[in-house]
Amino acid sequence: MLGHRPANEQVARVLIRAREKIGNLLGNVDWDRVKSGCTFTSGSSVELPRSRSTPIHKYSSKLESTSSALSSVCEIFSHIPALSGGLADGHGLNVVHGNKLTCVPKNYKTHRMIAGEPSGQMYAQKGLHAEIRRLLRHVGVDLSSQKQNQEWAQFGSATGLIATVDMSMASDTVAYTVVE
Repeated sequence: MLGHRPANEQVARVLIRAREKIGNLLGNVDWDRVKSGCTFTSGSSVELPRSRSTPIHKYSSKLESTSSALSSVCEIFSHIPALSGGLADGHGLNVVHGNKLTCVPKNYKTHRMIAGEPSGQMYAQKGLHAEIRRLLRHVGVDLSSQKQNQEWAQFGSATGLIATVDMSMASDTVAYTVVE
C-alpha cells in the first residue's frame, strides 16, 4: 500500500488515510478544465535560458518533457490544433532526463537553488495547479488566503492551547511518503 511503510503503525495509518483523502480529491480532476488552465510561464526551461523564455519562444521551440510525464504532456498538447501535429505521438517533443538546477541571488550574500523545468511539463503543471487549487477550495482549503492560518495563530497566542510552527525552508522539503 505504501512504498516505504513507516515502522510506527500509527504513523502508517495516518499516512494511509492522508493518501486516501488526496486520492479521493484528485479523483475528481476535470481534465477539460486542466487543459483550459494551461499556459506557459516566463521562467527558463531546461533548454531555454531566461533571456529566451517568453511564451512565443516556447511555442516556437521544440517542447520538452521527461519520459514519465510524456503521456500527460502529449494528451494536453494534442488538444491545441496548431501544435498537435507531431506532439500527440511524442515526435514533437524533446525527451529530457529531468529539470536543470541553477543558483540565483536570494539577497546580497546568499543564493538559492531554482530548477528550470521541461517546457511541456511547465505548461501542463499550470493547468494542474489551478485545478488542484479549485478542488481544495471545495473542501475548505483556500490557498489564496492566509485568513484561517492567521485565526489559528491568534487563537493559539490568546489561549496557549495550540502552537504554530515556522517551517524554515518548508518548501524545500517534500513529504515523499504521503505524495507516493
